[in-house]
Amino acid sequence: MRALGPRDVAAWVLVAVALVALLLRSIAGPVILLASLAVLLAGSRRMFLLATLLTLPISTLAWDVPITEIAGRTLDIRLLLTFGIASLIALALVLERPRPTRLEWLGIAFVAWIGVAGLLSSDSVYIVAPAAARWFSYVGVFMLARRTATSPEDRSRLVVATALGFLVPSVLGLVEFVVGDASFMNGAVRATAPGGRGPIGLAFAGQMLLLLGFALARMASQFSGWWWALAAAATLAVIASATRIVTVTAWLAVAGVAAVFRRWRMVAVATVLFVVALGARPDLLNRYFTTVTAPSPSAQPSDPQASPAPGEEGEDQDIVVDASLRFRFFVWGVLVTEWSERPLIGIGPGMTAAAVEQVSGLPRTAPHNDYLAVLGEMGVIGLAVFLALQASVLWALYGTWRREAGERKLLVASLGSLFVATNILGALNNPMYFYDVQVPLWALVGSVTGPVAAGTTATSSLRRAAADAEAG
Repeated sequence: MRALGPRDVAAWVLVAVALVALLLRSIAGPVILLASLAVLLAGSRRMFLLATLLTLPISTLAWDVPITEIAGRTLDIRLLLTFGIASLIALALVLERPRPTRLEWLGIAFVAWIGVAGLLSSDSVYIVAPAAARWFSYVGVFMLARRTATSPEDRSRLVVATALGFLVPSVLGLVEFVVGDASFMNGAVRATAPGGRGPIGLAFAGQMLLLLGFALARMASQFSGWWWALAAAATLAVIASATRIVTVTAWLAVAGVAAVFRRWRMVAVATVLFVVALGARPDLLNRYFTTVTAPSPSAQPSDPQASPAPGEEGEDQDIVVDASLRFRFFVWGVLVTEWSERPLIGIGPGMTAAAVEQVSGLPRTAPHNDYLAVLGEMGVIGLAVFLALQASVLWALYGTWRREAGERKLLVASLGSLFVATNILGALNNPMYFYDVQVPLWALVGSVTGPVAAGTTATSSLRRAAADAEAG
C-alpha cells in the first residue's frame, strides 16, 4: 500500500472526528464520514475500502438517530449511510471499470430484480430504495474487493480493520451491560447511552468479532498473540449480548473450522467458552429448553408481541410458549399469506412491515427470516436468483479453499464459516438487513475469491489485478 499523502492524512483525521461524532450520536457523524471516505476514494480505492470496513461496524452505535421525515417515514443515520455508502461504491466501480464475472452478474441480476419487483409491487420508491441500496452495496463491494485487495497483505489489512471496527460496539455494549446501563430484550442486551440501540446489531457485532478474532488467532505466524485477547473480548461481548441462534452459530463456525484443520486445542477452547457463556447467562440457557414445551394451560406470554393475532389461537399456541418464536410464526404466516396472492413477483421489497402492521397494528416489524423475506417480497423469481447467488459465492469459496494452502487456506475457511453462519442466522433473523455487517463480510469474501481465479474463469480486470499484485 502506498505511503499516506497530506490529503490521506487529512481524510483519516476526518474519519476519526466522524467516529467521535457517531459515538456522541450526532447527525454530523455520517456527513463527515461520507465526506472523508470520498476524499480517500479520490486518492486510492484500497484506502477507501479499508476505511469503509473499519468505520461501518462502528456506525451501529448511532443508526437510529433521526434526521428528517420523508413521505411519512423517518430518515435516520443508518439510512443516510446506506444511501451514501452505496453511492460511493458506485463511484468506485465507475473508476474501476470492472467486467463482471458470471458470479457477479448473478449479484447484479438480483439487485436489478429488487428494482423491478419494487416497480411492479410498490407505490413508494422510499420503501424500495433501502433494499436496493443495501444489496447494491453488498454486490458492489464484493466486486471492488476482488480487484483491489489482490495480495495477502491487502487481505490481512482488511481483516484486521474489520475486526477493530467490530471491537468498538462489542466492547461498549459489554461495558454498558456490566455497569448496568442496559436492559434485555429477547435475550439480547439493549444498550443505551453511547452504545446506541439495536440489540441484535450488537449481537451480530460480537459474533463477527468473535469469528474474526479466532481467525486471526489461528494465523499465529502472521499475527501476534494479542489477537487471542481480541477473541476473548469478543467472547465476552457475545456472552453479554447474543441471542440463542447467534451463540450457537458462533460456536459452530469457530469449532467447525478448527476441527477441519485438526486444531483440537482450539475446538476445546471454543467449547469451553461456549459452556462459560451459557453458565454466565442462565436466562439464555433456560430459553434453549423452553422454546418448545408440552402444552401447559398456565403458560401465558409475558411479551405483548407474544399475544396471538386474531385467528392464530390453536395447537401451536399451546406447544410453542416462547414469545419470540411464536411471534416469528405469526409474522411468517402473514408474509406467506400475502405472498400467495402474488407468488411470482411478491408483495414488494420492504413491504413486510406494512403487511404485518395492517393485520396486527405493530409498526416496523422485520420478517425475521431472510429467505421468507426474499420469497414474500420478491417472489419465486427473486428467491431463485438469491439462492443461486448465495450458492455461487459458497462454491467460489470452496474452489479457493481447495487451491490455497497453509495460512491462506485457513483464512478462506474462516471467512467461509462467517458466510455460512450468516446464512444460517438468516433462517431465524435478518442479518442481510444489517449493512454495517454485510458490507464488511461481502468485501472480505470478495477479497479471497478474486485473484485466485485469475487463471480460470476470471475476467481481464481480475487478471490485471493479479498481475499488478505479483509485480508489486
